[in-house]
Amino acid sequence: MGRRKKEDLKDLIVIGIGSSAGGLEALQTLVPALPQNPNVVYIIAQHMSPSHKSMMVNLLDKYAELEVLEAQDNTKLSPNKVIVTPPNKNITIENQKIVLTQPSQSSILPKPSIDIFFSSLAKEFSKQSVGIILSGTGSDGSMGMQRIRAEGGITIAQDPKSAKYDGMPLSSINDGNVDIVASVEDIALEIEGIINFLEGKTDIQPKSPPSGDLETILLELKYHFGIDFSEYKTTTINRRIHRRMAALHINSLSKYIDLLKNSTEEATFLYKDFLIGVTSFFRDLESFYEFQKVLKAKLIKSQQESSPFRIWIVACATGEEAYSVAIVLAELFNELKIERTIQIFATDLNEDAIKKARFGVYPASIAEQIDPKL
Repeated sequence: MGRRKKEDLKDLIVIGIGSSAGGLEALQTLVPALPQNPNVVYIIAQHMSPSHKSMMVNLLDKYAELEVLEAQDNTKLSPNKVIVTPPNKNITIENQKIVLTQPSQSSILPKPSIDIFFSSLAKEFSKQSVGIILSGTGSDGSMGMQRIRAEGGITIAQDPKSAKYDGMPLSSINDGNVDIVASVEDIALEIEGIINFLEGKTDIQPKSPPSGDLETILLELKYHFGIDFSEYKTTTINRRIHRRMAALHINSLSKYIDLLKNSTEEATFLYKDFLIGVTSFFRDLESFYEFQKVLKAKLIKSQQESSPFRIWIVACATGEEAYSVAIVLAELFNELKIERTIQIFATDLNEDAIKKARFGVYPASIAEQIDPKL
């Protein structure tokens, strides 16, 4: 699954909408109010029973100003349309085309999986992607929202107080993966503001060094949190600032700096954005295979030792890497019949991420990332 060429990314904005129980009512309010724009396409992933024919397209089309269509496999995206995922299919976007796949019969994930869909949007469209979570039960979509934010996109959740079922919006909000919380009636206005920002020009230069105004921003964060971000990648810093400006509909860096200087809340938002960690179980599988070889050789060499075997995971984010390493070690110890204490230390600056890592509970969609036997 390759990224599209950068020249193809500059115009198309893809807005993904995920919903479940109570989602139809929310969609019937939202879809008629969606802004028409020649650079924007909307894609809906609504949990549906795999055994029933969906009436979603007909139910939404009669209210909508935009054309509402059912997604077709291998179809190139075209703007100014609302595309609805059919029942019992997962949807991803690859090279500007819709890819529909049949979930495995053993899959326990909701269908379509919003996490899988949003993750593909993040990979394909980065800052040109928007993720929206409406009414629904469970936690599907939260991991995908994190992926979108990490790539510079914007995330919106329906205000849980206005949702028929608040599980999905609350899950994304509580996981710290949401930029904007709004009622369904206000979400369309937020979308319009985001589109206007993305189509306008900002005074951020993505490849420029963190000097001048950008240095001022870094000093503000150092003042508030005692963390020096000056060694961060300049592209990462600019992407995070751009994301916050887009969420706030501010298209001038100087105006954003004024806000930052006068708002501890915004400083906290930006600080947490800088610390967004993208991780998954066994991320970069080839590296894990090499890591396993090195570990095995070291364990064989020190097989007679009895002292604790210690590993430190630096910048562990929400913990997936630490648990992946634990699994690798457990399998090696079992294979080599070694009885020895294992100690894994995992640290991160992001206290919210550490809390999730300590809790050790992850969405069912991780089943797509790891060997079924695990």
